[in-house]
Amino acid sequence: MNLADLHRTHDQAHSNWRGRENFQVSTVRRLLGTRIQGQRRRILDVGCADGYLLTPFSAEHEIIGIDVSSQFAPLALKAGFAGHQIKDLSADKLDIEPGSIDAVFCGQTIEHVIDSDWLLCELNRALKPGGTLIVTTPNIRSPHTLLRWVLNESPAFGAKYRSGHVRDWTTRLLRRALENNGFRVDGMKGVEFWLPGGSDVLSRAMSWLPSLSTAMLALSTKVADVRYEVRPFEN
Repeated sequence: MNLADLHRTHDQAHSNWRGRENFQVSTVRRLLGTRIQGQRRRILDVGCADGYLLTPFSAEHEIIGIDVSSQFAPLALKAGFAGHQIKDLSADKLDIEPGSIDAVFCGQTIEHVIDSDWLLCELNRALKPGGTLIVTTPNIRSPHTLLRWVLNESPAFGAKYRSGHVRDWTTRLLRRALENNGFRVDGMKGVEFWLPGGSDVLSRAMSWLPSLSTAMLALSTKVADVRYEVRPFEN
C-alpha cells in the first residue's frame, strides 16, 4: 500500500459521517443544493473517496470525482459519478477544461495538501465565473486544542507525528487562502464539534461559532481568475 492509499484508508476508517446523515453531511448537501438548483450542473468532488456525500446529486447532475488514491475510484463510479481522476492535489493539473465547472466540493481534504495555493488555483481555473466552492476542514482553534496544549500535545486534528494532515487551519487562515486565490467568502459555519465516541449532539449548536468548532465550512464564490505563483514562505 502506498502513502496515498494509507492516508485515504485511515480517513475512511475514522470518519464518523459514512452511512448516516450527521450535521456536517446535511449542511454540505443543503448548501450545495441551494447553489445548483434549476438545471443540470457539472460538479467536482475533490477528495471524493467513495462518493458517499454527493451521491444524492448524481442522478440529476454530472459529478466528477478526484482523489489521490485509486482504491475508491470503482466505488465512486458505482455511486453514479460520471468520471473519476487520480491526482496529486499538490502538484497535478486537473483534466478539466477552464471555466467548465459550476460547483466544487472539497471536503476534509485541504488539510492533506502540501501546496494549498496550487489546489485552490486549480479549482479556480476549473470553475466558471460566479461558480461555487465549498470547503470543509478541521479547525485547530477549538477547545480540544487548548486542552492538548496544556498536556504538551500538538493541536487536535492538526499536523502532527504520524498524521495524514500536513496543514493546520483556522477560520482566519482559510478565509485568507480563499481570498488570495480569487474567491469571495460568502459565509463560514461550524459543522462539527467532536465528542468522544463521535457524538454529533453539539455540532448544530456550534454552527454559528466556526472559530471554536472542530470542523468548519467555508462557502465561497469565484470572483476573479488567478494564476499560480510560487510565493515566499510565511513564518
